[in-house]
Amino acid sequence: MVQDEDKMNCLFINRHAPHGSLLTWESLELSMISAAYEQNVCLLYIDDGVYQLKAQQDTAASGTRNYSAVFGALDDYGIQRIYVDNDSLQARGLSVSDLFVSVELVDTEALRELLEQQDIVVNN
Repeated sequence: MVQDEDKMNCLFINRHAPHGSLLTWESLELSMISAAYEQNVCLLYIDDGVYQLKAQQDTAASGTRNYSAVFGALDDYGIQRIYVDNDSLQARGLSVSDLFVSVELVDTEALRELLEQQDIVVNN
């Protein structure tokens, strides 16, 4: 994706498991709002946040909303860059094939570079 230099680069870091609080939903919603205002938005999943992207989540027992389908709309908002910390994924016994969206894996150095490119970082 070619970035427009007149727009702000916004990174939303997602660290929390997908259910049990509104943090994960609010971060996703805020990223879509930012993209709707034509900012360059990318998402990073780290720590337990990688579970947000795990395929075939069943939320019926917890009584919480499964918002996995919302990720299908991200491209419509121009959000095409989704990064996952490789160490976080491996530490939780997951691989890219366990995820329901296409992602780019990042290591420590790539993560540092990604952070340096941002004008705004929202960390939740």
